[in-house]
Amino acid sequence: EDDDRRHAEAAAHELGFEDVAENLVHDEVQHGHRRRAGEAAAVGQGEEDARNGGDDRADAGDVVQQERGQPEQERGVSFGDEGRSLYYAAERDGEWAIWKTELAKKEDKYFTFSYETKESRFTKKGQTCFQPQVSPDGKWVAFLRDRTELVIKSTSGSKEKSLLKGINYSYQDGDQEFSWSPDSRYILVNYQANGGWNNTDIALISVDKGEVTNITRSGYSDGDFRWALGGKAMTWMSDKLGFRSHGSWGAEGDIFAMFFDPKAFGEFVRSKEEESIAKLLAPEPAKDAKKDGKRDKKDKKDEKKDSAKVEAKPVELNLENLEDKTLRLTPFSGGYGDYYLTEDGKKLYFVRRGDKGRDLCCIDIKEREIKVVRP
Repeated sequence: EDDDRRHAEAAAHELGFEDVAENLVHDEVQHGHRRRAGEAAAVGQGEEDARNGGDDRADAGDVVQQERGQPEQERGVSFGDEGRSLYYAAERDGEWAIWKTELAKKEDKYFTFSYETKESRFTKKGQTCFQPQVSPDGKWVAFLRDRTELVIKSTSGSKEKSLLKGINYSYQDGDQEFSWSPDSRYILVNYQANGGWNNTDIALISVDKGEVTNITRSGYSDGDFRWALGGKAMTWMSDKLGFRSHGSWGAEGDIFAMFFDPKAFGEFVRSKEEESIAKLLAPEPAKDAKKDGKRDKKDKKDEKKDSAKVEAKPVELNLENLEDKTLRLTPFSGGYGDYYLTEDGKKLYFVRRGDKGRDLCCIDIKEREIKVVRP
């Protein structure tokens, strides 16, 4: 039970919630109406986070500073430059644009304790822009332009590239989804080309080549996608297997996983017995005499520097036979809320309707056992 609670807290942090019981379960988290990660952003190991002005989730004892004191609306925050800059959508003189606020002094480390910041407009005038997302490597900012176009722009402002235009249309603020891969080479995005706005697919875009691939093609509603297993897989929600109202709207959904790496797929589906055999046959790691002994000051300094910024290794995505590398993670369809697959892929946390409200549940992927972590 203690392990489940620790994993649940990690799940809550990943989803942008500070407290599982108060926010993930009792915050009326519903399919299609849950809080987005883009409304709250964290940097590093959680040393500092930024939220919308209307977000009142700060705990007692937290050090809180109102960074932006503007009368106009501001939302959709994303950290850049290793926490030294903030990108956000803001309304200025009746026009929405992406703006950037950065620490003005080199000695300042956190916005919370800074005395001086500098704001500048990031996107051009005459363009309506929303939803900035800084790439994991910090080199690009993806955003929605004129409600119809997904664009990336270098953080230096020197380069700009259109990735998807004329396919999607934003009918209301926040209804478009896109997500950077951990290695910053790909972007997942909702795709309205075939099913329209009410039966969206999910597409994968290669940032370098600009190639767009519809990877779900289900004919039903697919969304709420996340990268998983270090970019080797994707999880998402779909109503293609659930009960539905044929006379009106609404359908039950499931949580699925699609694998872009055949080896990761094989490891994910193998049984506990097969895992034990694989561990038994695995070669022993080579021993390093320097690592076994005491490290000098330089080694410790380098280790500290490496731990501060760990770049994701490039992952080559295999897009062949994706249907054969797709799994249904939930044992039955239902009215699920938000969800989180642990980094090792062993447990799936999700919110579902219970007897007395909404429960935070955990399913062991190997054992297929469901436990209620927080009722």
